[in-house]
Amino acid sequence: MPNVENLDFLNANTIRNYPIREGLSRTDTSGALTIPDDFLVDLIMSVSSDPTVRVYISRLVNMPDEIEVEFSLYGSGTQIGVVSLAPNGHTRYNTYYMAPSSTYAAATGKMVVGEVSTITTLPYGTFTFDQAATEVETRTVVPGLATVSRFIFRNADGTSFSVTGDVTIVAQTNTKFRLIDSITVAVDAGEGLGLNAPCADDRPCLKTINNIPPDVNGNFTLTTSDCARFTNLASGTLKGLNLADSCCKPCLSCNEIGDLTQRLTQLESDLIALRTHYNNVSLLTQQFSQLSSASCECT
Repeated sequence: MPNVENLDFLNANTIRNYPIREGLSRTDTSGALTIPDDFLVDLIMSVSSDPTVRVYISRLVNMPDEIEVEFSLYGSGTQIGVVSLAPNGHTRYNTYYMAPSSTYAAATGKMVVGEVSTITTLPYGTFTFDQAATEVETRTVVPGLATVSRFIFRNADGTSFSVTGDVTIVAQTNTKFRLIDSITVAVDAGEGLGLNAPCADDRPCLKTINNIPPDVNGNFTLTTSDCARFTNLASGTLKGLNLADSCCKPCLSCNEIGDLTQRLTQLESDLIALRTHYNNVSLLTQQFSQLSSASCECT
């Protein structure tokens, strides 16, 4: 009876595509590099709780001192994580762990590498792959438990940011957390909590105007009377209000006012000249009156 050789699981994987799906080319988009069968021999990862998630190798960096394998989400191409190894320190069937990306910070995974002797003889550089060439087998992507993996905070203006890991939400001005039961926390706002944080002495804030403080809500009211009006400062970098008097604005242009001023000056000169003539006539009239009333008798 002939001898039958039975290969172990990892040994068998050195001569087939696994963990890349059977029948795929494993060749990068430029056609310069094909991932050898004996390089990746086992893989397992958990990306999310979604059982429909599919994963593929999107990028491979092949350098003399480092090999880096990037995994991405099938369909969107969003990076899931990266596995790195140093060829010089590698031993056969060593396990390497995935460093997750910021988008999938809760993702975990590990990869078993068989031989590096073949891949290190291939061209050096960074190589990208289509999902149709390097999708991994379904059994290598295990759905995780449904958990909260990320908090996303979105403002009314559309800006947003996200945090993951151990997250602490701090209650500050106007808010206070209150534990209702083991799974419920309420956020109380307003009453008795102080509507405004006190101004620190080193902060450039207004505390009083003419030694008058604001009301209990921090409001300071300015009113106008008669012709005074407030308008917003809309030009330059200055921020504030402009106080203007609408009653005293001239209704004529500068040229018209200049012409009117000249005429008034001339009129004033004419009035002075007329007054001089008047005084002269008045003096002559007085002299004539005195002469006409004098006695004409001769002695």
